[in-house]
Amino acid sequence: MALLWSISASDEASWPPRTASATARICVPCNWSNRLYIRNSLFYSTRTDPNSFANPNLSLHHHARNSGGRAMSRITIFLLAALGLALVMPTRWTAAFLAGTPAMAAEVPMAVNAPWQVPVVQAYDWTGLYVGGHLGYAWGHSNWRAPPDLSSSLDLDQSSDIFNGSGSYFGGLQIGYDVMLANRVVLGVQIDSSFPGFPNLDGVSIGGFSIFSTPELGLASYSESVLLSGTVRGRLGYAPGNWLFYATGGFAWTYDQLTLTQLADGTTDSPFLWRLGWVAGLGVEYAFAPNWTANVEYLFTRYGNSSVMFPSAGLQVTSDLSLQQARASLNYRFGGGGTNANGGSTGLPTPASDLVNFHGQTTFVWQGYPAIRSPYQGTF
Repeated sequence: MALLWSISASDEASWPPRTASATARICVPCNWSNRLYIRNSLFYSTRTDPNSFANPNLSLHHHARNSGGRAMSRITIFLLAALGLALVMPTRWTAAFLAGTPAMAAEVPMAVNAPWQVPVVQAYDWTGLYVGGHLGYAWGHSNWRAPPDLSSSLDLDQSSDIFNGSGSYFGGLQIGYDVMLANRVVLGVQIDSSFPGFPNLDGVSIGGFSIFSTPELGLASYSESVLLSGTVRGRLGYAPGNWLFYATGGFAWTYDQLTLTQLADGTTDSPFLWRLGWVAGLGVEYAFAPNWTANVEYLFTRYGNSSVMFPSAGLQVTSDLSLQQARASLNYRFGGGGTNANGGSTGLPTPASDLVNFHGQTTFVWQGYPAIRSPYQGTF
């Protein structure tokens, strides 16, 4: 390997000026023993005769062969002088001293980086436990009859009232577990419980109200309201990527309150009733983050006939119940659904932890008047 250095410097600050210049070639043999050859060198001072130090036409290589160590001492003096001037005038000497750097850099092999590859995005893994909440709206009907020949039907679709919070909507919680097979078929089970909204002025949330008349009771009212409901059902679906399309079905239950009021004197019976039945439906679920999914589903629930006795009225009523529900759910998934079964990226955005917040609150407000003295009683 050979390196050529062309060095030239002048000290114009002193008087008279001094100038030093040289062309050097460094040869590095394979045995790592360095030999320095300086050819066509010129080193002189204006204060002395140039011929008294060196002859420009005579190389130091020639002197080195004839005088031995005396040539190396001159080389040492030359290098020390050049380095000293570089320290005094770094801006002039830096470019001159490093003129041979490209020649050496051309012989040094450059490191080659591996080509960039697109990261492999793996399909979402639906295996794992999940918990979440849901909101929905329900509608349906209940057919009832009583001896000897009373019968009617209740419309369970109650209009929503934003002022008192009543209507046929509901909310609830769910927990479930899914297993995704190799062919991306998903098998799962889910347990959920739903709570209806506030009752309206007739005491009905998800329920109905009707009025009838008999010779024994006179004018009377009959109503049924759902207080609590839930399902235990399986899910079978197919998951192309981050989507899950499924069918669901299983066991359903509800806890209702039935009320019969004799309008003539206000006598009221309000027994409770457990209903058991079945549920079936369809749904679609989407994974929008590594651990978060949202789904919408439609459910049809059918309960069998049940009989209830109203002792004050001496009347037994037999009725059935069927409900249709539209739900929207939000789920948080543990395990495979969040980290991918193979540990790879699902390509889904991860929400920042400081942007997710859950808050629950219950507020009790006293909205009434305190007791006041009334000097009048009865009708006017």
